[in-house]
Amino acid sequence: MSSSSSRADILLSTLAVGLASVLTTYALTNYMRDLKDEKRLLQAYEQHIVKREHAMNAQKKNKEPSGKIIDDVIIDKIYLWEVENLGHRFAAEVESLKNTMKVGGVNPRAANILSWGMANNKLDPVKSNAYNKLISSHECVLADLVRKP
Repeated sequence: MSSSSSRADILLSTLAVGLASVLTTYALTNYMRDLKDEKRLLQAYEQHIVKREHAMNAQKKNKEPSGKIIDDVIIDKIYLWEVENLGHRFAAEVESLKNTMKVGGVNPRAANILSWGMANNKLDPVKSNAYNKLISSHECVLADLVRKP
């Protein structure tokens, strides 16, 4: 009886070790795959940033406006509407207030792969650009443009 119980104990311990090794291998494989995916996504994001910077520098060098040229869109007419200047009706709350727009920082799509700070030191710093500018009566801002396929 002792030989059958020792065989059962050996079989049980062998199964336990085998199961532990299978689970450990599975967990490590998934962890390594996730690390590889995160690294690939981060590299793709960094390549995108470099390409964007090169394109912006080329456009600045050629004195072209930033953005991508869309060949299949043509504007035939622009109607300029008169907009009331609210400064005539209301006083400014704070005269020295600067309106700013935040530019740079982490791409929201890439933020999840950087959750534990894998490459925070490589990210662009957030810059503030002031946009208090007066426009004259013949200048305009095109907004709410819709591109239909």
